[in-house]
Amino acid sequence: MRRIRVTGFLIALLALAALPESAQARHGLYTGLGFGFGGYTSSDPALQAGDRSSIQFSPAFRLGFNFFDYASLEAQLTGFGASLFDRNERQGGGHILGVAKLHPLAFTKVDTCLDPYVYLGAGYHIIGWQPRNDSLMKTGEYAGERIRGMDGPAIALGLGTDWYLLHWLSFGTAFNVVKPLFGRYFINYEDGKFARPVEGGGWHLNTHLYITFHFLGSEDLGLINRLKRNEKP
Repeated sequence: MRRIRVTGFLIALLALAALPESAQARHGLYTGLGFGFGGYTSSDPALQAGDRSSIQFSPAFRLGFNFFDYASLEAQLTGFGASLFDRNERQGGGHILGVAKLHPLAFTKVDTCLDPYVYLGAGYHIIGWQPRNDSLMKTGEYAGERIRGMDGPAIALGLGTDWYLLHWLSFGTAFNVVKPLFGRYFINYEDGKFARPVEGGGWHLNTHLYITFHFLGSEDLGLINRLKRNEKP
């Protein structure tokens, strides 16, 4: 056990020694993949945990451009789901958002590999599930219908931080709060049947770990221009 701890400590020291002195956020294009978990909190009976899984696996994708180091515009595509391989319990959904991000450390002269940020956004949110404790599926016009769904616009806010291992590679975490503004409650999403408008809609909370690739920043463009002029880097 002691040998394992010593080996781990040495590996950590080597990794730290290999880090660049400065790998701060820079403006340019970036794209990333994220994996995490999410879930709803709501007073709407259709979104109660008894009718769905409260915690769901959540992959995410982001594509954005950082302007002037301190501001970014980003597109986010996030999915979430549970029991995906169980026909009778399958549920999930997702949202697509456009967000504006602010990177506060870019306004300072702090030399760090960390890039914290906050953001606001808006977009579209959808959810679908197989009901278990829904009285509408037992009696009346909608008896026997098996696919529930809600969709509509959404607003979002979030925060996170990226840690730059290299100037083109970062790892990070993000926490996102989405407010769905559901317009329709579908009793059978495939057939377009809906029971009632949705009031409220609750909140969707999710957290992700990201790996992000950064490219086409000012350093890359400058190098490309010098190579075109046959100048040395």
